[in-house]
Amino acid sequence: MISFDIIPKSYVIILPSLMPEFYIESKEIAAEQKAMFLDNIADSIFIHDEKGTFLYINEAAYKSRGYSKEELLRMNLKDLDVPEFAKNIGHRMEELLKNGAVIFESAHFKKDKTVIPIEVNAKLFEIGGKKYILSLTRDITERKKAENEINNLKSFYELILNNIRTGIIVTNREDVITYANNGLVEGDGTAKQVLLGKNLIGGFELRTTKFLEPLYLKAKSELKPIKFDVIPVVTPSGKQGYFSGYYIPQIKDNKFEGMIITLDNTTLEKIAKNQLEEHAEEMEKLNNILVGREMKMIELKKELENIKKVK
Repeated sequence: MISFDIIPKSYVIILPSLMPEFYIESKEIAAEQKAMFLDNIADSIFIHDEKGTFLYINEAAYKSRGYSKEELLRMNLKDLDVPEFAKNIGHRMEELLKNGAVIFESAHFKKDKTVIPIEVNAKLFEIGGKKYILSLTRDITERKKAENEINNLKSFYELILNNIRTGIIVTNREDVITYANNGLVEGDGTAKQVLLGKNLIGGFELRTTKFLEPLYLKAKSELKPIKFDVIPVVTPSGKQGYFSGYYIPQIKDNKFEGMIITLDNTTLEKIAKNQLEEHAEEMEKLNNILVGREMKMIELKKELENIKKVK
């Protein structure tokens, strides 16, 4: 086991979980006090050589993994790392030797073979010409759970968004399209690849943005949602149609952060409305003709009655 007494006075062990200014100088505090101090830290601390042989571990390191201190000291770093991360040990070591420090995520097996996701903050130091690694590892189980919940929720909403008929476009503060759902593709035949990464302002032909762009800029300027109804658009795929929807500015600290745009293809409704209007005109003409004929019939009847009276 490594002795605290052989660490030079000039060497400082930095503990990231504490204040940056806090440090331990080996010759000013007794080894027993140091060991007791490190055993009361919630994060796991490992000191090992380049081959992964453990020289020191604190109480959190062995207790959180279900081992006794003696059991864990007989093990090697590669015995703890799960295969997915164990294969990266060589690469991490190269990075550490080159830069002197490295932070990365990994995962350790517990004695019962369950897995602890961890964040590792590793630093390289030398004693008597030999290189050693000080690793502080933090259990990030709760962080991973939160990340998984967020990712699951994101997938859930994406599933919903990609299965609704309404087209949805999202832009960032620079007006670049960062998201387009399947409803948009199905609505006008435009492939996502054509949209993503394009700037909505000036990034498309005028025929596509002639009516849409001014409303976008107005919603962006006023930071208020704007509804638009049955606007004629020639899509990037060359399809002519009519669209209705909303511009919904995303606002943070009273500043524009991007736009959510909903697009409903109302072409069929527009065609149906036009046909109804045409039929209405025809019906009105027919009605006028019928009314005119009826009036003539009434006049003819009156004339016949007058003729009968004369006779």
